[in-house]
Amino acid sequence: MTSALHDPDRHADALLALAARALRARDFTAAFMLSDRRCRLDPNAAALLLRSLASRRLGRMADADMDLRQASEADPTDADVNFEILRRGLSVDKTEAAWSIVRNPRAKEAARLAALAALGETGERIVADLHYDGARILGWAAWSGGPLSLTADSALGHVERALAPDPREPLARPLGAAARINIAAPLGESCAIRLRAQEREQEREATIHLVADGKSRAANARPSPVAPRAPAPSRTLTIVVPLYEDFAATKLCLRALYRECAADAELRVVLVDDASPNPAISRLAREHGERADTRLIVNERNLGYAASVNKALACCPDGDVVLLNADVYLTRGALRRLAQAAYSAPDIATAIPLTNNAEFASFPVPGASNPMPDVGRIDELDAIASDMFGASAVDIPSGVGFCLLVKAAARAQAPRFNLAYARGYFEDVDYCLRLAQAGWRHVVATGVFVGHEGSRSFKDKKRELALRNFTLLKSRFPDYPARLDAFVRADPLRPTRMAIEARLSYADPVVLLVAPAQRIDRLQDLTSRGLTQDGDRVLQISWEPSRHSEKMSVRDLSGAAPQSLEFEAGRNGSGSLAAFLQRLRVRKCIFVDPVVAPAAVLREFAGIDSPKDLLVTDPALGDPRRDAPALVVSESALAAAADAPTLCDDDPWPMALRRVDRVLIEDSMCLLSAAWALQSFPGARFASAAAPACARWVRKPKRRLRLGVLTPFASAETDSLVAGLARHSRDIALFSPIVLCGDSFNALALMASFTVHVTGAIAEEEWDRLIDLMDIGALVLANRSNGFGLLERLAVATSLPVAYFDWSGGVFSPASRMDEASRNLALDPMLGEAEACRAIDAWFRRELKPRLRC
Repeated sequence: MTSALHDPDRHADALLALAARALRARDFTAAFMLSDRRCRLDPNAAALLLRSLASRRLGRMADADMDLRQASEADPTDADVNFEILRRGLSVDKTEAAWSIVRNPRAKEAARLAALAALGETGERIVADLHYDGARILGWAAWSGGPLSLTADSALGHVERALAPDPREPLARPLGAAARINIAAPLGESCAIRLRAQEREQEREATIHLVADGKSRAANARPSPVAPRAPAPSRTLTIVVPLYEDFAATKLCLRALYRECAADAELRVVLVDDASPNPAISRLAREHGERADTRLIVNERNLGYAASVNKALACCPDGDVVLLNADVYLTRGALRRLAQAAYSAPDIATAIPLTNNAEFASFPVPGASNPMPDVGRIDELDAIASDMFGASAVDIPSGVGFCLLVKAAARAQAPRFNLAYARGYFEDVDYCLRLAQAGWRHVVATGVFVGHEGSRSFKDKKRELALRNFTLLKSRFPDYPARLDAFVRADPLRPTRMAIEARLSYADPVVLLVAPAQRIDRLQDLTSRGLTQDGDRVLQISWEPSRHSEKMSVRDLSGAAPQSLEFEAGRNGSGSLAAFLQRLRVRKCIFVDPVVAPAAVLREFAGIDSPKDLLVTDPALGDPRRDAPALVVSESALAAAADAPTLCDDDPWPMALRRVDRVLIEDSMCLLSAAWALQSFPGARFASAAAPACARWVRKPKRRLRLGVLTPFASAETDSLVAGLARHSRDIALFSPIVLCGDSFNALALMASFTVHVTGAIAEEEWDRLIDLMDIGALVLANRSNGFGLLERLAVATSLPVAYFDWSGGVFSPASRMDEASRNLALDPMLGEAEACRAIDAWFRRELKPRLRC
């Protein structure tokens, strides 16, 4: 298993296996370290559960409960997670956790017994997990009282059986009686089951609605030829709208839909009231159902999306249809333009529009549930898309049912949705994949944009339903996840999003954050650092760290548009970054270490006259010992630039950095660099942009024998130093092991020495907790020019000795007391790697001696 730890394909699974082994061996710190790394790679339910168990054994109860909650959110169907929730009495919905165990066929017997006991405490007297394959009812039931009566009904028939308790069934213990069920019931594709039991003088009853599993025919279907010619679009277009919850969104949807009907006499509407629990929605449906162009279907009980759509499709057997969610806002003419895209090629089966919330078609962040813009912004987005792309279409792996146009010819080959997905999620994908197997294509109509609020129908049960149904989808179409991943990596809709963002209007004042791409991720919590104010809209403009980079990206840090914009540095005309910036209302610019910016990048900002802040994060800028440009601009150059209409090719600084208001430092190691900047801009004020300090906390006494190497971001410099420390420590078995706290470019190679453990990326609020849990006794900042602010905060919070490369000539002192400062190691930043490793080794050996005597 240890060899698998260093295999990229098996690393993640090996971490879980080794963490479980360490937990069984009661090595709780190792179990935490291994499961914690697994969580940082991909926080799935199993990894979060293991980390929760390890944290609990280490006495960190709040952390354990937080991980257990996150595990439940990651996979609400995981039986082990739900079992632990029941065991610990976590303040989440224990009833839902118990029912999830009951519905999970892979749940262990102990978990089912705990679930039955929990449900019994809530008053449940009949609990069952039943499945229907179209011919038989299978599963188990547990109950209180006498014999259990099972009745199954469908349009095709009736089945009734009496079930006697099985005294050998282990599931009988919590409620008193239980039995396994295997009953012949050829009742078609769905049936309703009633279970009745007599308890003392009171009859108990439970009702279950089942559909056939339906896992066979579609996966083996053979493609059928598609019509060679594209028929003309059908003039009659039927819009099917299932209704359930969210009155405000439903009202807005129907208002926009009937506005389209008023302008197009060929539109027909079928509303399906799926037993809505909201009387206002049912009343609204009845009002519209009286219209001549509308048919209303009312379900007696909630059937879910697929069954409701099937009932509606049966009412309109011919013609094109649009399946429309009741939380979609239609823009003017969207339905007909959607049809034009669908009929742009004969082999297109379905078309969906661009929107803010629809997987592939999401804007501005693809695959995300972006908030729905206001109606005016949606109309603007649609006008831009329509003007730029017309009836153009981009292929996607499958359609999405929020606003899905299905052509009549495609409907003829797939007339119904699969009911195996029960109440909802992925039945639309299943439908489209069946059509794809028959040779059809699915597209996004890039010239149409609509608003989509996003599903609120299932609330907290959404993730559980989605996970369960995605498992079913993968069993029917095993190649779909790989096709989906390939589409996401290729991102063929990125040019579309870029083009729309370039045309959008941006009326709100903005703050520009201009920085190398590598340093952007380190600038968290801009408001808490004093860089921005609450409510500021911040546009991040970044470039690759190479001085010869030509591409610059623009991204709104709030998640709004733009998210995909890219520009070529030095390009002139309307498509340039400079032209884009002139359209903005720039309140302020924040330049991060602008001395490292390519000249072509700085020239883009020459026309902006807003106030500017300089944030210094590199303590070596201007230091004569390092080959780095000095942050100095002469006063004469600034004065000359103030009146110059053009910029000299070899000096872009003056025009870009007019009106420098503040020079800020990220940490006190940058004081000397800030002094250089203040000399260049005498009118600027000095300020600190350090992150908020950590609270000082008391650590439990323990033998802390590990060396923690801090790396706030992946760095080749840090990797090299850690590898050197690992080679040095292999002979003396001193560090046992070195903990690389943060990310690495080559984690597996470092971990192959069995002397280094790499945690993975660490969030700002996690540092002190991890240092405590991993038994770290001293800290080293391996990066020679960054991360000093983090070191300062942790040195004060933990009282641990620290080692670092000192550019300040002794001014920098990361400690809150003199006795703590005397234990620190300040290294010459010009020291070679081998010498630095020897110095750190001798220092840590000295710090370690008192603990080895304990």
